[in-house]
Amino acid sequence: MADKQKKDNFFKRAASRIAGGAKSTKSEIKKISWPTRKQLFNNTAIVIACILVVGIFIFILDTVFGFGFNFLTGQKNASDVEFPTEMSTDILVEDVTELINAEVVTEPAE
Repeated sequence: MADKQKKDNFFKRAASRIAGGAKSTKSEIKKISWPTRKQLFNNTAIVIACILVVGIFIFILDTVFGFGFNFLTGQKNASDVEFPTEMSTDILVEDVTELINAEVVTEPAE
């Protein structure tokens, strides 16, 4: 008979895979080139400047579109928008009156 090669149990195989992964992770971390303090400050300044430029651009677009919308709708500014303060109750009263005066028809339970 052929000799059977004995497999390691599940836990030994899992431990060897985890150990191999940890070794490869450690070797990859050694390859990282970290930025110098000067590069870090320069990159941070560039990011902050880009955020400010985009923010100002969005503010300008929002203002222009707001003026355009107000011009098209004939409003002077956003505070000129009138919202109804009281709701008309005529329709509601008529509906409730119909419901009160309606005959209730019930079918006998079987």
